Amino acid sequence: SHLPECRVVHAHNGSDALQVLDYLTPDLILLDLMMPELDGFGVLRVLQERESTRGIPVIILTAKSLTEEDMEKMSQGVAAILEKGVFSNDDTVTRIVEILSSKIRSGTASQRLVRQAMAYIHTHYGEAVSRTKIASHLAVSENYLTNCFQKEIGFSPIAYINRYRVRQACVLLEK
Repeated sequence: SHLPECRVVHAHNGSDALQVLDYLTPDLILLDLMMPELDGFGVLRVLQERESTRGIPVIILTAKSLTEEDMEKMSQGVAAILEKGVFSNDDTVTRIVEILSSKIRSGTASQRLVRQAMAYIHTHYGEAVSRTKIASHLAVSENYLTNCFQKEIGFSPIAYINRYRVRQACVLLEK
């Protein structure tokens, strides 16, 4: 409904998604990491192996806390990583529009830096995480870190930390 000119094709799991890609080449793939049969990491691996799908930008939508190893697996072909409960529907639509209009490229230095910061935050969110600590961990200046976050996800590292903590609190409350 946010993008009425776009045609959306659904797949129930990773295996179904790959079958759809045998006869359809989309402009963009929205991919959940946690799926039955074949998870998102498996789908990404196949997308990168296939010549016909290697260039399709992928947006990861996930509720999974991501490690540095997870982020490394997503270094090829993943244009954006949007965590459920951290990024709003409007944030997601904004990213889709930006990627479809080629305003976002994957594999940039700022993108890698933000993903490393996200993994650090996922691991340490319960501690006194600050912009200073994240910048120090990544060996960059605080201003550069903030500029990269603004460019890649549209808000500051502190706003990201706060959104991530709220999401984790919601998960705990639901349990």
